Parts: sequence; C-alpha cells; structure tokens
Amino acid sequence: MSRFSKNSFQKIMISTVIASLFTIYGCSSSSSDPAPAGSTTGVVLSGVVVDPYIVGATVTAQGVNTTANPGFVCKGKTSITGADGTFKFDSSQGTAACLGAFVITGGTDSVTGKKLKGVMKAPAGSGNGKVSVTPLTTLIATALEKDPNATVASVQTKLKTALGITSTSVDLLTYDPMAAGLDANAATSDVQLAAEIQKVNSKLSAMIETTTSSIAAASDAVDSTATSEDKVAEDISSNVYAGLFDIIDTASGALDFSSNTSTVATDMIDKAVTKITTTSSTTIKVNTDVVNTNKAKVATAIKATSAAIESVNTSTAATAADVKAAISSLAKKQVASVNASEELVVKVKVEKEVDNTVKAVTADPAKEAELKAALATKLQTISDATSTNVSASVITAIANVKAAAEDTTQTIANVQTTTTTQTAVVTDVDATKINTEETKVTIDETKIAPATPTTVSIYCAITKTYFATQAEYDTNCVTGAVQ
Repeated sequence: MSRFSKNSFQKIMISTVIASLFTIYGCSSSSSDPAPAGSTTGVVLSGVVVDPYIVGATVTAQGVNTTANPGFVCKGKTSITGADGTFKFDSSQGTAACLGAFVITGGTDSVTGKKLKGVMKAPAGSGNGKVSVTPLTTLIATALEKDPNATVASVQTKLKTALGITSTSVDLLTYDPMAAGLDANAATSDVQLAAEIQKVNSKLSAMIETTTSSIAAASDAVDSTATSEDKVAEDISSNVYAGLFDIIDTASGALDFSSNTSTVATDMIDKAVTKITTTSSTTIKVNTDVVNTNKAKVATAIKATSAAIESVNTSTAATAADVKAAISSLAKKQVASVNASEELVVKVKVEKEVDNTVKAVTADPAKEAELKAALATKLQTISDATSTNVSASVITAIANVKAAAEDTTQTIANVQTTTTTQTAVVTDVDATKINTEETKVTIDETKIAPATPTTVSIYCAITKTYFATQAEYDTNCVTGAVQ
C-alpha cells in the first residue's frame, strides 16, 4: 500500500466497481445470448440494414442513460448506411457510444432499387457490439416498446413460433441472412436457415409496406407543413408493426397469413388504425370510413403477397448459389407484390379525397364550388404521381372523377357516386396480378453479395476511449484506467 496514496487506492476501487458493473451488464461483445430488455448489454457501434441491404438510409440512435452508465447517451446522433448497407458510430465521427435503440428511415434497396418506405428498428441492447437491422428486429423493438419488462429471448421465441422459424438458437438481432447464406464455406444447414429467415423478412417487409401504403393513402398529416408524407408513412409503419406484434403476442402457434380463411390481415389493419387514431392523432388524421370500405381488398392483397413469397422454394437450398437464386426470387416477388397493390392504393387516395370533400361541403355548403375545384386539383396531382404500374383504365377512371368534380352542374354527392362507379375498375390483387408484375421487375444481382463487416469498437466509460478488440478492452478498460 506504500506505493499508492489513499486517493489513488480509492480511484482503483472505484474503477474496479465500475468495471464490475460493465461485466454484470454485459458491455462485453463476447456473449452470444440475446440481451435482456432494459439492460445496457451490447454497445452497438456498427451494424447492417438488411431488406436486402439498404443503401443511404439514415440510422438514428435513440440513446440510453442508465445508472450504470450515466451520461452514456447518443440520442439523435445519425449515421448513413454505405453501399453494402453497413453503418458505424465511432469516436472518429465525434459521436458518443451508443447503446441503441436505432431507427432506420429512408435509403434504397441495393438489389431492387426501391426506396425504403416506413421504418425499421433495433432495440436497446442490440447485438453485443453489432446488429443486423431487419423487419424481424423491428418486431423485437416493437415488442419491447409495448412491454419494457419483456426479455429479448422471450420475444424471439414468440416470433420464431408465430413466423415458422425453425432454429431455436439463432439470435435474430445479429443474424445477417445475406452474409450467412452467401458464405461459400457455410454448411448446408446454415445455408437453409439463411434462406428461411430471408424469406420471412421478405414476407414481413412486403406485407408491412402494402398495409402501410394503403392506410397512408387514406390519411393526411394534421399539419402538412410540419409533417411530411414520408413522416406520415413512417409513423403508420410503426403502428402496423405494433398491430402485427399484438397478433403474434397472443398466437399459440404458427400464424396463417395467406389462406382465404385467415383473419390476420384484417386484424392487422384494424389494430394499426386503432393505434394510429389513439397514439398519433395529433399528427395523422385517418379517414376510417375509406379504410373500412377498402379493408377487404387490402386484406386480400396482403394474403396474396404472403402467398406469393411463400411460394419461393427455399427448403432445398444447399449452397451459396442456391441462396443467391432464392434471394433473387424473393426480391422480385417482394417488389411485384407491392407494385400489384399500387392501383388499390390509388383507389384509396381518390376515394379519400372525394370523401373528405363531401364531409367539408356538408360542414359548409356555401363552399361547395370552391371545394369541388380544389378536389379536381388534388385528383390531377394523384394522376400525375402514378407510375407505369397503374393501368390506363385506372388513369381514365381518375380523369372521369375529376371531370365530374369540374362539372358545375354536378353536386358533390353526384361526384361521390361517380367515384364509386369509376374506382370499381380496380381489381383484387391475386397471384395472376403479382406474376404479371414480376415479369416487369428488374434487379441488380451483382448486389446480392455479403456485406463487408465493419470493425466493431468497444467503448470504455472509464478511459473514455474505444478498444478494437475484446482482449484490449479487458486488459485496458480496468487496469489502464488509473495511472
């Protein structure tokens, strides 16, 4: 003791206690077990966004501040995913260490070239230093938002049961099915698991996007100057995920998403709309009348989407080449399913604008002419924004409704009757429609390749520095803290 002052001894003891707290809470990146909700396990400094890989997405750290790590916050810090979907938060960017959760918005699918609509998430404590952000991790984050006392392990078990994932050991927070399945040295069982999980992610992504787009088409921002269309879609997407997890949470076995008798799609729509009208009512206004009018058609589209993706055979995948072929097929089905629903989304948009105008005229009959003129302008905007996935007959239907709105001899009630007649041209989404759309889909198969891993740094709160390896952290985070 003669070599140390009393103050130095106290510093060493404090460092030891702090180090013990880091050990207890798993700040090490060596553990493979899923982290308990609310713990500080898994300092997430790097990761990858998979749907497949999303390029140019904004990854926003939500930040965490715990007793064990006071001030250990990076709330609001952002990172942008690279060409292979990877992102990183590190000291060179001037960011504080991040404990999750993460919210991912924007960006483009590297394989399909399609923009990511809505959000994806990863929960706090993700991945012990790394995370693969997927629709599955979004469901996990959603579950922990619903019940902060739940454990990641219990949530993963529920997801695997409800979604038909056979592996009980795979950690969905860190698992990158693209990288695992495209590894030329992977065992057949690992290849099959990768294909299976990517199939689940593809199905979830397509179903969530179809549901989100349909509800968004019937919605408006309460304040359009403060809330963009993208933000509306992101909020709705979060609520759709929440609605789906509510169904998973009470499921006793594997869910049936695609049969004619399945009620999952309808329940998901109902639960999402209820959540939006209660939790997002200050930012989003949903026309529930229009949602209910179109609910059966949207549910049919969701079922057809699920069935189309389920039809891709992944069970016989034995090599990396097989997985690449499966990912290619899944990507095409995913895009085709969403494209096949675009006419339905346009139908909902038109009917929402007309119904909103009817209600506005009812509230102020003196403004009928003015409101009809405004409606005609909105209908033209919808028509101008349609893509080549929308048929000429649907474009003509919009033009006919617009003409009725411009006709000064027509009442708004007449316009609504015309709308019902004209939008009937939109047919149900089914396998034939999806298969037709698939023939038009082009993808970049060169992008179906494993992401380049990003080096994971481990942050030491004692030295306030990063260590590149677990060994360096173990050696220096404690003994190097006091000189």
